[in-house]
Amino acid sequence: MHEVSIYILSKSYKFLDNLKIEDYIYFALILQTLGVFLQSMTSHTKIFSFLFYTTNLTDIISLDIDKFLAVAILLLVAFGVYKKNIFSFFTIFLYMLALSLISMLYGTNESANISLLTSNIRYIVPLTICFALMLKGRIEKKILINILKISLSIVFFSHGLKCIFHNPQFLDYLLISYQLFDLNSLNEDVAKLNLYFIGYIDIIFSLLIFYKKTLIIGLAYMAIWGFLTAFMRNYWLFSYDGVSNFLIRSCHWIIPLAFIVNIKKREENAKVF
Repeated sequence: MHEVSIYILSKSYKFLDNLKIEDYIYFALILQTLGVFLQSMTSHTKIFSFLFYTTNLTDIISLDIDKFLAVAILLLVAFGVYKKNIFSFFTIFLYMLALSLISMLYGTNESANISLLTSNIRYIVPLTICFALMLKGRIEKKILINILKISLSIVFFSHGLKCIFHNPQFLDYLLISYQLFDLNSLNEDVAKLNLYFIGYIDIIFSLLIFYKKTLIIGLAYMAIWGFLTAFMRNYWLFSYDGVSNFLIRSCHWIIPLAFIVNIKKREENAKVF
């Protein structure tokens, strides 16, 4: 049994070690799309809300269209990754952009105005893949990585702003967290103060990735904090909403993790040679 465990671990390590940065990005996009699909199947996405409230379509038809699009996008991402199909990724980009635009235009609170920024990585990733496939051999990978770095920075910077301005949803999440960890003595005023600190920390770390000496620190923060805030949605939200929202935010932590792995590999290769 011990030998089997060692064998599995060694194979797993070898598999992970052979992964390229593109593999992480594809994986993140697949999980994100799977999250949207799950959200649509168990409830609905912003597409349904847009169709139902701005057109003459009935709720049933709007819901059917929403689910059809979610299935189509899931199939497209699978086909796109398998065949490296540019059209598939461009369609995914348009779909994810549409979700962000709808959130911005029809959001229920003031911070919805920056939804296009807080969720930009979700549509920038498929767009970046499009560029990579279209300009293969004619564009440096470093440029594409920098695009994703800027996108990540905007995500965390804008989330920081939402915290500073006491986004009601974030405030609720924090209060629920207090209850989960038996910190019932902490009230809303304390939560608002904590949001201030979290907001400024987000903003600071969002800028650290542009300075070589603090790049790893900034990316590590993004990977850890991005994962934690995504994972905690399993507790903050009900039923499948938590799972779908966790998956939708896969790019928030897998992309910085991919960058860290890529940097470490380059450092190891440099030592060898």
